[in-house]
Amino acid sequence: MSLIITSNTALGSENVGVSINSGLNQPSSYVNNLQGTLAIPPFSKIAVQSVKINKTGNITIPQGGLNFGFYFGRAFDDTATTDYETSTSIMTPVSVSEPGQTLSIKSLAVKTTDAFNKNLWHPNLLENASATINPGASCIVHRNASNDFVGFQFKMTNTSSSHNETNTTSSAFWKNNDFGSTGGFNFIGSELSADATNTESISLIGTQFPLSCVDGTWNCSLGNQSASNVWTCGLTRCTRTTDYLGNSEDLTAPSYFDRSSGEFYDYVIQARDEGGVNNIIRLYHCIGDGGVQTKMVEVPYNSGTPLTTALGYTNVIWNIKGERVSCSLTHGLGISTVITGTGTTSNNAKPVNMMCRFLYPKVTLEPGKNIVMNGFDGVNVKDFIYGDATVGATSKDNWLYKEYWAHIVNAGNETNIGGLYETLNTRNQVGGFAGQFGISAYIINYPISGHTLGFAPYLVTNPIAMFPTSGFVLSGDFNSAKTYGFLDNNVPNPPALATPNIWTSSEVPTIKNTNSLFVRLKNMTFDSANMSVSNMSKILYHIPAFSNNGESTGALFFEPAQPIYLDLHNPQEIQMTTLEVDVVSADEKISGDLLGKTVIVFHIKQ
Repeated sequence: MSLIITSNTALGSENVGVSINSGLNQPSSYVNNLQGTLAIPPFSKIAVQSVKINKTGNITIPQGGLNFGFYFGRAFDDTATTDYETSTSIMTPVSVSEPGQTLSIKSLAVKTTDAFNKNLWHPNLLENASATINPGASCIVHRNASNDFVGFQFKMTNTSSSHNETNTTSSAFWKNNDFGSTGGFNFIGSELSADATNTESISLIGTQFPLSCVDGTWNCSLGNQSASNVWTCGLTRCTRTTDYLGNSEDLTAPSYFDRSSGEFYDYVIQARDEGGVNNIIRLYHCIGDGGVQTKMVEVPYNSGTPLTTALGYTNVIWNIKGERVSCSLTHGLGISTVITGTGTTSNNAKPVNMMCRFLYPKVTLEPGKNIVMNGFDGVNVKDFIYGDATVGATSKDNWLYKEYWAHIVNAGNETNIGGLYETLNTRNQVGGFAGQFGISAYIINYPISGHTLGFAPYLVTNPIAMFPTSGFVLSGDFNSAKTYGFLDNNVPNPPALATPNIWTSSEVPTIKNTNSLFVRLKNMTFDSANMSVSNMSKILYHIPAFSNNGESTGALFFEPAQPIYLDLHNPQEIQMTTLEVDVVSADEKISGDLLGKTVIVFHIKQ
């Protein structure tokens, strides 16, 4: 008789800390070797003597699906109102094959990570092309020191201004505003010029990267412009003439934009010929018209008296700090004049809102004129595509879920949800755009210092009980608090100041695992039959779903009272040096339900 002890890791104390979850050493599939050989006598039988496993649990998805949201804006307090709020929480469902199904906690964490990254809607929060800058959002299985499952951890990184990408965009990423043509301009080095043969001015958009909202600066030299030239330089959200299916459609401005008010920009500065010796410099932004429509409205800077081109301004400098957009002019003496963004109510432009967090450089040039890109602090979002989808894509599966404005345009619903999309563009007009948050603001219960976005992040897991008004959320169908273990709070409080921001389950979510598991010996000579897959098998033992005390997850031990022996069919002695052990499901696939150490003991008798 022989007793054979196997494990997915050596049993000695010298192996503490050694990985036991990968390669040939997985808890559900491992290989053990002898330094010598074990002689198995002729006409022997083999059975499982005992099994010790650590079994993970599964979580049942609610019948209505699993939905949570992410809010990134002003901290909630009793005085919060939507008059000043430029953000909203967007519900994103976790992708499951069907409601009510069960998922392993690892699988749920993976699917939640994917959903979380589709829920950020901000260039500075999204996964960066360089993971060392920003790895994106994540959800991981959280375990204690004993490796027991205690819930989930959600992570989100709020990057700093040191992570901006300094670039000038390349020629391939400058596009005509109407996207009807791709000619009429050149981009050589850092100089963008309109062809002298053009019969009219041309508007161009740089589509490579959005401008960073964390002290992102676009320094634009006016090139060969003179005091008598008309020029336009500004920032715009995504505009184009085709939707993600490639259908021709005028998307060069929101459908609710009053086109009679001028060409669409979110923010723009212009040198306008108004009949004088020098051109008048005016600043405009796109805001509400008192209803749900938006239009270009002048920002009354400099006490309402606009500057002129007489001073010979050479550069326009745009900068974004959180919600606050500033625009400055410099001239040959190196003197800079801030046009907007000083923080005073008299010359503030509208705050950056959720509809225009992705802002791109846009210029209008007369024939033969140029501008020079002296610097552009963009965000190199991983897998970013201007328009948030591959042109010609056939389904929403090809949507990127990065830029919210482009996303809702692709979805064809930029004007629905009770006018929320329109009103987000018009919020914070109360009091002359006062109270804008920059990148070093202090918010109630959430102090932020340094060059990061001064907003409070909220994980939204249940309906709006904690929200001061429903204007902070787009949908009330959040139903994930219980699933993720946030039972004591519908909206987990913003995490303490940290990078990354972390939310940890406050209670252990309910898990169970009733999956049938089986022990399989791949390199032994016994026979069994698995009728569920219509094949012969090497399954030796059925591991019960529950222990004697009714547990179905965690550390479990099983020892059959009457081991079932199977004949090895060996008329001759077998010299055994290797044993290949699998723990499989009924379909003979390697189980993903185990973790940590597995110990299975076999007994051989003649």
